[in-house]
Amino acid sequence: IALSGLIPESLKGQSVTILKIEQIGSGGSVESSYTSPVQKVYNPDDFTGMLAATQEQITSLESRVAGYTSYGVDVSSVVTNLESAKTSLAAAKSAGTADISVASKKLEAATTSLTAAEKALSLAGLNKIKANTDAVDLIITELYGKGWDTEAKLLATTNQGIKNTYDVAAISYNTGGSPNVDETLKASEQALADGTAYQESASASPLAAVGSVLPIVIVIVVSVLVVVGAIIFIRRRRGGWDELG
Repeated sequence: IALSGLIPESLKGQSVTILKIEQIGSGGSVESSYTSPVQKVYNPDDFTGMLAATQEQITSLESRVAGYTSYGVDVSSVVTNLESAKTSLAAAKSAGTADISVASKKLEAATTSLTAAEKALSLAGLNKIKANTDAVDLIITELYGKGWDTEAKLLATTNQGIKNTYDVAAISYNTGGSPNVDETLKASEQALADGTAYQESASASPLAAVGSVLPIVIVIVVSVLVVVGAIIFIRRRRGGWDELG
């Protein structure tokens, strides 16, 4: 019996079939076969770079989590996955190139945990953005009611832009993505801060209750006074005036 074959080409981390044997009958058909379990291809020379790349991902994500925490975002699920990734990375470093198979599997576990952490961070950010834009909408309604139309319109324009960006990110998330919403979250926090400042100023103003109606009232009063003054002047020139007009 003579066996021959080619070693399959592969990239690092790719699954390959190492051995496949087929028994060919006299008629040329396959009578029986055997396929070995798929194996991962690992290259010890790539290990150091893979460790560094994973550590960089962890560090970057930790920095983003700190930013989200400062906005009061619930990142508990993110932190859980981050800790799992750090544990797997430590195990990979411990195994090292002496046991590249185990080390690489630990790195894969770290990557899986990081992917879950990214997904959880996206969801946490989207939830916070939605809460912020909803809160700003309420403030806008209140500002319009107090006659602060200029501020309300400015805030509404900003908030709508944030909503549009949120909608795109939400679609990405719902279709399996992990969109980075850091900047949108930051913008929503600023919009809420601006809206709250407007709200406080409007509530503190002694004219807040009359708002934009006041200039109209003033114009009407002035107009009435001008008309009355003109009538008085005309009637005085005609030489007659009494309490009944």
